[in-house]
Amino acid sequence: MFDTEKYSKNELTNGYKNDGTKLKVLIVDDSMAQIRLLGQMLKSVGYEIAGEAYDGGNALIGYKQLSPDVVTMDITMPGMEGDEVVKNIIQYDSQARIVMVTSLADKGHIIDCINSGAKGYILKPIISSQIYNTLITLKKAATGD
Repeated sequence: MFDTEKYSKNELTNGYKNDGTKLKVLIVDDSMAQIRLLGQMLKSVGYEIAGEAYDGGNALIGYKQLSPDVVTMDITMPGMEGDEVVKNIIQYDSQARIVMVTSLADKGHIIDCINSGAKGYILKPIISSQIYNTLITLKKAATGD
């Protein structure tokens, strides 16, 4: 379980590893607007955007080429859906850290993704009041806390 009591707010929300290097993120979403929004938010607190993918096939290629610390993954995308991408990435790297970012409030889809290996989820739209919890979720997934 992630213990928020042992971290300051800054430690929970910044994009740095314990050794001071930036956490690398692969953002996967079929919406350019969503990629830009999430990318800007993450860059503003120190995350490095290692890459972007607009569909499942490119997400798999990107993961293998970039070895990100964490992946943000939409569920509904053209071609291969997010839950299938999660399964494929976990087969390739059982230690992969994937956080679902989705507008689907359908608990069944989210549970399928978690059961397939995703470490958490964030519901869209990401609004300013959710940024703190969003960053905590990403940091937790990226660092394994």
